[in-house]
Amino acid sequence: MDGLISEHIIRQYLISHNYMRTLDAFEVECKRDRVRHRFQPSTIVTDVQNAISESNLTQLIDVWHMLQDTFFTRLDVDKQRTAQSFKVHVFKTYLVHAFIKGRTSKVTEFYEELASEFCPNLPEWQSWFALPYTPCPSDHPEYAMYFTKTWMDILYLSLSNFLCAIFSLDLCNTDILHRLDQLEASLTKFGKHTDKPTTSATSSSTNVPPFGDLLDDFNQLGSIRTDPK
Repeated sequence: MDGLISEHIIRQYLISHNYMRTLDAFEVECKRDRVRHRFQPSTIVTDVQNAISESNLTQLIDVWHMLQDTFFTRLDVDKQRTAQSFKVHVFKTYLVHAFIKGRTSKVTEFYEELASEFCPNLPEWQSWFALPYTPCPSDHPEYAMYFTKTWMDILYLSLSNFLCAIFSLDLCNTDILHRLDQLEASLTKFGKHTDKPTTSATSSSTNVPPFGDLLDDFNQLGSIRTDPK
């Protein structure tokens, strides 16, 4: 509160003296300061966790699209490829969690809303439209990894590391500040959700989680295998 009062006093002083260039620079610095304090990877990962836990597809899509439009489009080719990999795994995790919780309507909603984006013609989604019709999908090699608690831990840790890496770049250029304002408003709305996701490990797989390389890149943790049955 004291900071807001101080900002207001400084702003009024600059306006009263017609220091408009200084005022513009001050506004930019204020926005940069808010960005540094507000856009914490842990906050965004919590929003993703809540969306998955609550099977809130709209929230997950909104958060991811804002990240894509505001940050990911500015990355180099390799990091954009990594961001796309995260997207695939985050949305697959959402789908499996909704399936585990028996939220049939949410599973159906997923396929209806995202059929054009995650179409079965894409290699990474070819088998996933059969998930609801697969006997014991937690034992199927294509899906088993996503049913484990180990996978959830790897996913959220790796996503947090990735966001830390890209947020350490110059995120506060003046040409994207207005887009950051949009993301801040979105995160403020979603930040009201505080429930932690709880996903049971219903099976294990011998697959190597695809974030092994990402963990090597960002936290030197190496690849983590789920325990074999």
